[in-house]
Amino acid sequence: MKARGHEVVEIDPPNLNKVIAAYYYLMTADGAEHLHDYLDGEELDPLVTQLLRISSSPSFIRGTLQAFVRYGLRWTRMADILNQTGRKTVSNVWKMQFTKRELRREFVTRWREENIDVLLTPGILSLSLSLSLSLSLSVSFSIFSLLCLFSFTLPISHPPHP
Repeated sequence: MKARGHEVVEIDPPNLNKVIAAYYYLMTADGAEHLHDYLDGEELDPLVTQLLRISSSPSFIRGTLQAFVRYGLRWTRMADILNQTGRKTVSNVWKMQFTKRELRREFVTRWREENIDVLLTPGILSLSLSLSLSLSLSVSFSIFSLLCLFSFTLPISHPPHP
C-alpha cells in the first residue's frame, strides 16, 4: 500500500484486554446456554468444548479452576478469561454494556486522533493465548461486532500477470 502512495499507520486497539474480558463476560452471561444451542451438533475444538463446560459450571467450580490456573499454572490471561465466564445478573450485564460503550468510545477516539480514514484488519481478529507445554487456545472474535462498529469484508488481491 505504501508503494501506491498510501500512508500506513499501525495502531494498537486501546484496552484490548478489557475488550476480550467484555466479550467473554457478555457471551457467557446466560451460562453459555445460547452458545450450546447455537453450536449443537457442530464439531468443536476440544478446548472450546471445555470452555463451554466451564462457563456453565457452578461458580465455586469456576472459581476453584480459575485460582488453580492463575496461581498453580501461572496462566494469568486464561485465568482472566475464566473469571469472566458464567451466569450474570441483569444488572451486571447492563453495567458491562456501559463498559462496552466506553470501550467503543475509546476505540473511535484513538481512530480519530490518528486521523485514520480506513482501518484494514483481518475479518476476524484471532489471538493465540499461549498456555505453555505447547498448549494454546485460539480465541476468535470480532472487535467490530463487539463494539458495534460497521465493518465488511473486501477481498484484496493482485490481478494475475499474463
